[in-house]
Amino acid sequence: MRRLLRWGMPLMSLTALACGAEPLPMLEPAARSFSFAVLGDLHFSRPAFEREQTLRAIAASLKTVQPPLALVCHTGDLVSGEDANHRQWDAAGMAEEVAGALACVTNAFEVPFFMAVGNHDRHGGGTAYAQTVLPLFARHLAVPVTRPYFAFCYGNACFVFLDYMEYKATAWRWTRATR
Repeated sequence: MRRLLRWGMPLMSLTALACGAEPLPMLEPAARSFSFAVLGDLHFSRPAFEREQTLRAIAASLKTVQPPLALVCHTGDLVSGEDANHRQWDAAGMAEEVAGALACVTNAFEVPFFMAVGNHDRHGGGTAYAQTVLPLFARHLAVPVTRPYFAFCYGNACFVFLDYMEYKATAWRWTRATR
């Protein structure tokens, strides 16, 4: 029987579990041992991404993890989505902030990166997440990723990312349909 690992978060859930009957995108078909990192609430903010040095230190400390790090999962709020005066960025500001933060993370870890959308990631109308983050996931998985909730398999584990804003509606129906 496969192990069940579950993390409960107040605003979102990230779950790794045995894959169900419906085929999901396969990031890595081999059932070899692997490690993955879970990060959350990095809150990168422009113009200077102060979190970059901390992120690089975390990435460096994980380079020697055995079995090797295969992917990084983020539980949401990759960016702060607001300026120093706590005013939310507009769509263009969010696009710049999300793209910069995503570049920092992917450059630091050099493994596939996946994240759940957090409330701060939605600032500026939420378009930056859809236009910048989802295409990255699609490239990693080689399938279209068009929703802020998705799942994929890695070896004998299945990673499910849910959108906390849609957990009672569309995402909930999707989750029930993919069992």
